[in-house]
Amino acid sequence: MKENLSLAILVSILSLIGIPLFFLVLSFVTGNWKFFFISLVPALAIGLTGIIITLQRKKHYQQRDTSKEF
Repeated sequence: MKENLSLAILVSILSLIGIPLFFLVLSFVTGNWKFFFISLVPALAIGLTGIIITLQRKKHYQQRDTSKEF
């Protein structure tokens, strides 16, 4: 099964940027900054975890492909 790693990186980056951006706009509209500050930790957890796992898998596949050549 082939994994689409570039899509995984894209989704991770969008969640890392998009979730806080959405709550930043919501905080501007409502004037309640708790929305923005509470959203930062989950967005960082989701985005960074996704990026780290994706880069590890990409590295694993690259190592596996180079070992098959020999």
